[in-house]
Amino acid sequence: MKLEKKIVSIIMSGIIVFGLSGCGNQSSIENKKNDVKKIVQKENIILKSPYKDESEIGQGTFVLSTAGGTTENGNIPTVLWKTNQFGSFASVQLNNFNEKLYYYVYIDGIQILKGQGADIDSTIELPKNLMIKGKHEVDVVQYEGNDTKANVITLKKAYFNLDLQ
Repeated sequence: MKLEKKIVSIIMSGIIVFGLSGCGNQSSIENKKNDVKKIVQKENIILKSPYKDESEIGQGTFVLSTAGGTTENGNIPTVLWKTNQFGSFASVQLNNFNEKLYYYVYIDGIQILKGQGADIDSTIELPKNLMIKGKHEVDVVQYEGNDTKANVITLKKAYFNLDLQ
């Protein structure tokens, strides 16, 4: 994320230097501006879980608890979040998972937690790049042989709405 911002800054600086110096070809400057727009637009895309269309499988239960409620019984809590706020926003409660396998917690396809155990209660932080208003998917996944490229043994899902203030 920081690297992308540096790249955007460097590209923008280059565009300004070429624009002010009068050097260079106008079409090449326009191409660079379009490249910068593409990079900036990429930052604002809401990512989707690779498991979005998959059904839950495997043993165990998963509940996400937030200040806005829990995901028990299919509820979708709303989290009120200030854009400059940092820290834990939810608790992940796992019960009866396969303790021999790692569990991976993803929000919208981005891994935010990895651990091991059958019964877990852990807090999670909302990464800055996911501070986007709207519905988000949380997946807890266990893979065959702890290999993230192997078959999914366990998949549990929950959702929350994020409301930025």
